[in-house]
Amino acid sequence: MTGLALTAHAAASAFGLRTATLLTGLREGRPPAGFAVPDLDIQGELGLKGTASMDRAAALAVLTVGELLAAHPGLAEEDTALVLGTTSGSAHTQANVVRGSLTRRRPYFIEPSLVPFALMNGPASICAIRHGLRGPNATVAGGRAAVLTALRYASRLVQGGQCARALVGGTEELTPERAWLEGQYPVAAGPLGEGAGVLLLEPPGQRPVLAEVLGFGSVVGGVRDAAADCVRRLLARHRVDPAEVAVVSAPAVVSGLFPSAAAVDPAALLGDTGAAAGLFQLIGVLTAGRTGPAVVVSADQDHSVVAALLRLP
Repeated sequence: MTGLALTAHAAASAFGLRTATLLTGLREGRPPAGFAVPDLDIQGELGLKGTASMDRAAALAVLTVGELLAAHPGLAEEDTALVLGTTSGSAHTQANVVRGSLTRRRPYFIEPSLVPFALMNGPASICAIRHGLRGPNATVAGGRAAVLTALRYASRLVQGGQCARALVGGTEELTPERAWLEGQYPVAAGPLGEGAGVLLLEPPGQRPVLAEVLGFGSVVGGVRDAAADCVRRLLARHRVDPAEVAVVSAPAVVSGLFPSAAAVDPAALLGDTGAAAGLFQLIGVLTAGRTGPAVVVSADQDHSVVAALLRLP
């Protein structure tokens, strides 16, 4: 048992920039008009200062962190951590930096304003600067398993006394550069989407508990057998019978372990949201309207598998 709980969340998705649009879309089960976040006017939303070179991944992270902080004043303190998941940062901005180094008169004559956004930890750093988050700040690169990995990392930060609470999430953008990179994998994961968001992880008490975080499991190997074995061990460790699981969001091979559980699959509506996939899985489970144990499993193309066991009140 971690003794921690998820108590709030905010997200931008193909349904819209605000969390309410995502919740409505998931509840109705209707697909959005497309797979990109609509109406994202970065400078219109965030102003002119510091946004001339800001990419979609950073902007979506800044907007969703801002939405959660606005809904829960007082969280921007020194003992609030921020942990964001990513694949490898913004492929679009990184490509622009490389392109500039090859086409400008000197390789080092690249556009300086692009550099902060080309770094893997750019979105997390920009969020901290713009929102005054002075606690631990970390970026976890794990592809589709990034958010669950970040949640496990953040749990250790809180349990270890490094912070009192943590904002945990992920961000992924939909750009031609990302599409090209994803196309290099031998097996396509489906239509690409984008999105970002964060969840609030903290000891229960101040806010209503959306889910208690019981524990995590992880493994690297063939997804089919490895994922199922990882989940079985996680349930056994916490003495949870598979028949007790009320909700599951996981690959089909894992969902089959729980024939009586409600299955949640945001990717069927939102597409492959990469490093934000685990975020939408978690929000889908939190808003499924069920009580009892819940299992969330994220698997990346590199066969890394991370599982989380929750208890819904």
